[in-house]
Amino acid sequence: MRASSYDPTFWERGTKTLDMGGRNCYNDVMEIEKSSFYPDVSTVEAGRLVPIYLMSSYLYYEQDKNVLSDIDYDAVCLRLIAEWDCAEHPHRNLLNLDSLRAGTGYDVKYTKMIKMAALQWYDSWNSQVPLDMTP
Repeated sequence: MRASSYDPTFWERGTKTLDMGGRNCYNDVMEIEKSSFYPDVSTVEAGRLVPIYLMSSYLYYEQDKNVLSDIDYDAVCLRLIAEWDCAEHPHRNLLNLDSLRAGTGYDVKYTKMIKMAALQWYDSWNSQVPLDMTP
């Protein structure tokens, strides 16, 4: 099983600051390498969590596949709740705070773009991971 990138002390370490729009955001969130197929969900910019959540949900609930571990998926949900106002993304309207609180994406209505991106993400990730490292 792939090691989790979730650091349970992340929330204690983070210091909240106001962004340009006056919203609370964590200031120690660093941008990760753009080519990563398995992102460190504790450091991804809040807006990028939206497609990670949507694609991960589609893969898990519709395709019986996954890229993220359960722990990382839960961390994505927790960060999206905590940084909701900072998570700007065109597909944010597809997310439901009650579902995020429950740690599920079962009720998401997936667009064709999300479905295709999720499958491409899975294929790219799967081709890079040794067989003994798959979740």
